Amino acid sequence: MAETINIISLKNLSKRYGKITAVDNISLDIQAGEIFAILGPHNSGKSTLFRILVSLIKPSSGTARIFDMDITKARHKILCDVGYLPAEVHNHENLRVKDLLKYSTSFYKKNCDERLEYLVKIFDLAPKSKIKDLTCAQRRKVGIIQALAHQPRLLIIDELMKDLDQASQTVFFDLLLEENRRGTTIVFSSALGLAQRIAGRLAFIKDGSLLNVVDTSEFYNNSFYKITFTSTVDVNIGHFNMPGVIDFKVKGNEGSFLYRGPVNAPLNILNTYPLIKLNIEEAQLEDVYSHYLKEDPS
Repeated sequence: MAETINIISLKNLSKRYGKITAVDNISLDIQAGEIFAILGPHNSGKSTLFRILVSLIKPSSGTARIFDMDITKARHKILCDVGYLPAEVHNHENLRVKDLLKYSTSFYKKNCDERLEYLVKIFDLAPKSKIKDLTCAQRRKVGIIQALAHQPRLLIIDELMKDLDQASQTVFFDLLLEENRRGTTIVFSSALGLAQRIAGRLAFIKDGSLLNVVDTSEFYNNSFYKITFTSTVDVNIGHFNMPGVIDFKVKGNEGSFLYRGPVNAPLNILNTYPLIKLNIEEAQLEDVYSHYLKEDPS
């Protein structure tokens, strides 16, 4: 059996700004070759976590290791093999695209000219254009190229498809899969629907805390169901206190819940009620997502 290699290893990692805790005691391992999504609401700590990983800010406590090296002790060596695309890309407005990209790649000990030419072509950028004349989508493409030009071992992307139109998203998706097949580990944040298309695992984060890490396949193996029903009598929530039932909601004679397991188990309970309406369907990722973002997921 092949040994698991962790590209990222976080142990009790925290970042505090005075009384505000942006990242709260996170421990997490991300393996070599993974495509890993970090999901959470606005201001949940995702961007702060990414900024720690690329050494833009220092953690308040705990440790973060990339390529089995401490990020606070081997910053320059690590960053030679990391590509980073922040949510907001800021570049020198008066530089031409080709000059900016040439400057960006000058920090790496490799010739990136051929790679740059390829990336500029597939993203349909005019290399002689000035940054100040570019649209938001074009600026985002420049940021993507900056992150990918040196073919990093680890790629960190904040807001995966921000500002990109559908055609550009397709190009970017294909490029990411190509890089992953080459061996690049990809860690990103995005909207939920985008994450499920590409990630193998999903981490749910809220208020700086890591709530859960799950395989994306959990949402496609028919193990989660969304069940809604209406009865002629009020529903006793205690009757549904059983393994597999989550996110139970009741209002008078109407109820709904998510269920994981053999569907006949909750049906046996529902059959004790005089039902007017019953609907059972495979739960969508969005349905289960809200469950994982609760303070104490079961």
